[in-house]
Amino acid sequence: MRMATTILVAMLKADTRLKNPAISPSEPVIRRRVARRGQWCLLECGPAWDGNGTWDCFLAFAWDGAGGDRLLVTVNYAPHQSQCYLRLPFPELASRTVRLKDLMGPAEYDRDGDALLSAGLYLDLPAWGYHVFTLSQAEITTEPKKKGNTK
Repeated sequence: MRMATTILVAMLKADTRLKNPAISPSEPVIRRRVARRGQWCLLECGPAWDGNGTWDCFLAFAWDGAGGDRLLVTVNYAPHQSQCYLRLPFPELASRTVRLKDLMGPAEYDRDGDALLSAGLYLDLPAWGYHVFTLSQAEITTEPKKKGNTK
């Protein structure tokens, strides 16, 4: 596990030019205040359905910073597509719509906070796929917002 985390941190440091134009292209993820000063925690993944063992291929952790800043990192650490449910340890998500915005690509999702706390966030990633999500309260709109390939 330690080697995998070291590799992931090296990957985040190396990606100094983020693909999301809404984020400053000169700010690597690892230099964000929440990643430097926030509380880090390893997260547990669970099976997406009975008999699917690919959930064990995921690495996931979060940084919880002052003022509600959060980063959620998920990696499919396998040479094949994998699925899992990832429960989030943030009770403040209850009774609200949560926006997950990927800093490493175009994915952006609005999810029910209660579902994220109970069942978890469903992930379906390709081989070696990853996300670095920010979490924020979503603005309520009449049409659901969904981009990217994670359900």
